[in-house]
Amino acid sequence: MDHLKMAVAKIDAHHPNVLLVEKSVSRYAQEYLLAKNISLVLNIKRPLLERIARCSGAQIVPSIDNLSAPKLGYCDSFHVEKFLEDLGTAGQGGKKLTKTLMFFEGLLKGASGDELKKVKHIVHYGVFAAYHLALETSFLADEGASLPELPLRSPIKVALPDNLSSIDRSISMIPGYSAPSFEKPQAQKTAQQFITK
Repeated sequence: MDHLKMAVAKIDAHHPNVLLVEKSVSRYAQEYLLAKNISLVLNIKRPLLERIARCSGAQIVPSIDNLSAPKLGYCDSFHVEKFLEDLGTAGQGGKKLTKTLMFFEGLLKGASGDELKKVKHIVHYGVFAAYHLALETSFLADEGASLPELPLRSPIKVALPDNLSSIDRSISMIPGYSAPSFEKPQAQKTAQQFITK
């Protein structure tokens, strides 16, 4: 009993309003927490506990012994509501089933509305560019296009193989596939010839 009182005193020293626990808690400890006006939620699955901790900014403490300086989470409000199921399912004796849901409100916070609009605008154009890059790459691969042989003009030296095959220059989405070239050798021009003319 003294150990439980000390454990509850350690918890109460951080002044939490709600305590979420993965498994169960001793009945005596529950009564001590109730006397300190600390709400207790039992049997929360670990993935859900981690998700709530991530959204609220809390630190999951595996034991009371590790409670020296925990990072407490924050939310604007916490409440519990019961709902009756209206799906026509009835429990034993024809009673309607009820579900109890917990609500943590005000968990996610961000910058001002103007900054979020700018971020949304940037993300919108990033997705647009990525989508069209995929479309253009697919189109060029369907047309049998390959990358030109341009000399590298970079101060960084890269060891390249002496003999590049057409497979190495292919932009095909299928690994190892290169579209056959049907042009006559004298009609082929490199990208360097087009640039110098």
